[in-house]
Amino acid sequence: MNNIKKLRTEFGINQTELGNKIGLSARAIGFYESSDRDIPTSKLQKIADYFNVSTDYVLGRSSTSQKDDEVIQIPLLGKIAAGYPTTMFADVIDYIDIPADMARGNKELFALKTKGKSMEPNFIEGDILIFEKTEDCENGQFCAVAVNGDDATFKKVTKTDAGIMLQPLNPAFETKFYTNEQIASLPVTIIGVLKESRRKY
Repeated sequence: MNNIKKLRTEFGINQTELGNKIGLSARAIGFYESSDRDIPTSKLQKIADYFNVSTDYVLGRSSTSQKDDEVIQIPLLGKIAAGYPTTMFADVIDYIDIPADMARGNKELFALKTKGKSMEPNFIEGDILIFEKTEDCENGQFCAVAVNGDDATFKKVTKTDAGIMLQPLNPAFETKFYTNEQIASLPVTIIGVLKESRRKY
């Protein structure tokens, strides 16, 4: 089976959102995810380009997503809580390698290590999360979010007219809702959008 659904889940987007970004219908995305048939080359390349991975990785023929041998290093910062907000230290504790193509377009990337259980089963303690630095996101994306200045948490973000919801994936944890007034006063700020997660086995 190919890795399209896995990649889409890691990026926190649904079939419709992926289809809109690469010019395919949600129905086509769903078909490619569940079918073992060959994906047309032009469509396969669009999917690979969007996720910044090799076509072999999309097809499940390679265990590494890297397109080529060129790599760069990005900083691994302090831990981020996948549970209750916790202070995110800006100190660089390490550097990790990523494919150079991942940073194409002058993207500013950074990595954090998650702890806690609120984002299980998709993300577990110790996972390395790679983010693109941004102060905005689309509904349903997984983000690093600063709460009350120094606090940071990792959640699925849903925006409403009244405010913003930070949603865990583990039903044992509650969704946090912040009104527009709280967003401005605390403040609540998007730090980055998840681009990739890595797990050591």
